[in-house]
Amino acid sequence: FVHLLTTGWIYANPASERAIIIGMSNEDRGPVETSIRDKLMSRLRPMYLDVINQSIMYGERESDERYFTVIIVSSAFVGSNNYQRHLCVNGILEEEMATHIHALAIVAKTP
Repeated sequence: FVHLLTTGWIYANPASERAIIIGMSNEDRGPVETSIRDKLMSRLRPMYLDVINQSIMYGERESDERYFTVIIVSSAFVGSNNYQRHLCVNGILEEEMATHIHALAIVAKTP
């Protein structure tokens, strides 16, 4: 796997059954980030998931957890276009979007 934000692309081995989860340990994550990760993992079973709290880049404290980027590779997206993938992720995170998240950037790919 190659990180999209640094290279512009993601390589995912579809033969791999192991999910690659990027980020801090559970105890270092805030409740919103933890909820995002848990919901996406359980609903989409991704091969790759990176949830990046970018709140500090927008003049907020990291603990505010209002600005996120989600990078996800899942076979659940096969046959869907980019718009449908974004709708899917937004639908899964509907509660967080309504109550906590101000902005969510999504990169959703197929294996």
